[in-house]
Amino acid sequence: MRARLQHLLAQLEWAIEAYRLKRMALSLVALVLLWLVASVVLWWAEQASHPQPGEPFYSLIDCFWTSTVYLLSGLEEYEPATNLGKMTASTVMIAGVGVLGFLGTTLLAAIVESVRLADLVKAKPSLARLRGHIVICGWNPRGDAIIREMRGERGAGRGSPRQVVIVTPDAREIRISDRRLYSGVWGISGDPTQSAALLQADIDKAHSVVVLAQAADDARGRRAADARTLLTSLAVQSLCPDAHTLAELLDYQSRSHFKRQSVSELIYVRRMAARLLGHTAMSHYLTDFYVSLMSNAGNVDQTAIIDLPDTLVGSSFRQLQRRFAASDCPVVPIGVWRGAVEEEPGPATSDGLRFSFPLAINPRTQTPEAGTGWRRLRRDDPLARGDRLVVITRGPPDLKSLPPSQEQQGKNVG
Repeated sequence: MRARLQHLLAQLEWAIEAYRLKRMALSLVALVLLWLVASVVLWWAEQASHPQPGEPFYSLIDCFWTSTVYLLSGLEEYEPATNLGKMTASTVMIAGVGVLGFLGTTLLAAIVESVRLADLVKAKPSLARLRGHIVICGWNPRGDAIIREMRGERGAGRGSPRQVVIVTPDAREIRISDRRLYSGVWGISGDPTQSAALLQADIDKAHSVVVLAQAADDARGRRAADARTLLTSLAVQSLCPDAHTLAELLDYQSRSHFKRQSVSELIYVRRMAARLLGHTAMSHYLTDFYVSLMSNAGNVDQTAIIDLPDTLVGSSFRQLQRRFAASDCPVVPIGVWRGAVEEEPGPATSDGLRFSFPLAINPRTQTPEAGTGWRRLRRDDPLARGDRLVVITRGPPDLKSLPPSQEQQGKNVG
């Protein structure tokens, strides 16, 4: 509900700025004030001529009607008898022509502007303040596919309800492929490496920040694009150190430059594509499976990482699988996440060994290889507070339907 209200307010503020509705409203207010003041002055001035009942200036109501005639058609047969009345009538007619002409041209300009902006990303209103949105720094041909994935390829409301802000110098020239998908997608024309553009995007209140690489055709261009991605990441870090930043990497050799930066995730598209091609070449027909798991559509199963509830702390992954299988909860646990991936082994465990990778998919049961000094999470290891579950789910996971553990059942019986 809050996200919906935020979206409606932003749309209203955009319409006011894009169609110059504020000027139109001020013109209407000026026209109404002119009509009211002129009617009162006419009534007061024409009382000196002692008008009779039925004459245009006999009552205040008659003067309101006479002022309306002056605004729309001119003097006609309603001619004032006093000099002040004639001056007032002339002022009403001249000012009325100007105000009505301004209103007409403003309305025509709004219609033309609406046609021009129909296929372009809307500029973010300067007064709109967003929270929990997604900021995309930079733009490339993959940007449209990212928007489609966020919105579930079925329009706003079926995918993520979060609003999106695109920060790029050519934001006003980005053409949209579907109005429903781009509802709530805003553009800011500015350099994402500069603080002013990022502050305008409310970067400090964003849910996550995506840094897209510039399009490049050769190795030199890819390195230059990664350098700009690094500058953008530094700008984001300087303004919001706690932002969850995802950076697109074109050259895998550039990853060393990001080690000391607070980039939450590095996405190396070419490497991911190579691994997918190599995997599907060995095991056929897995492409659709991976695409489905990464889809954000509401009618397909998808992967998600959820916080481990307190009721599951101390259980092993094997016990979790049994509890989920015995429940009606449409969630399938497939792994455990223990923090960000590191180049070096993680913290030591209770048995003196070290975890090699905090992410363990389908944990194994065997013990570590002798002499290695590290191991992965095993299937029977107890899960600790702060661990997160990697699951396959349809829609938001609900863990309330999980049956109680044997320990909990024993406590309830006791």
